Amino acid sequence: MSGVAGRSGRKAFVPNSEQRHIVKTLTGLGLPQKHICRLVTNPQTGKPLDPKSLRKHFALEIGIGARGPLGMDFTHVPKCALERHYQRPLPPLQIDRSPGTA
Repeated sequence: MSGVAGRSGRKAFVPNSEQRHIVKTLTGLGLPQKHICRLVTNPQTGKPLDPKSLRKHFALEIGIGARGPLGMDFTHVPKCALERHYQRPLPPLQIDRSPGTA
């Protein structure tokens, strides 16, 4: 009971700054929302949030995190293009040490 007439039950969930940071970071890393829900708990119940509550209370963080760690929108780029082992290595640096060159 909240003590106010006509207002009983649990108080509304209010996310804190640590939870906002977790959601933004994990979204940016590409973790699915159903997994992020397990890591963000409601302090009143001690239970994880459901996906609907996560989207409701963390809409801004999900939007920012989806843009990636550099603030760029990577949603249209194929995953293989973002992975390091698919990028071509740089050729070794060639230094001309012959006499008479500047």
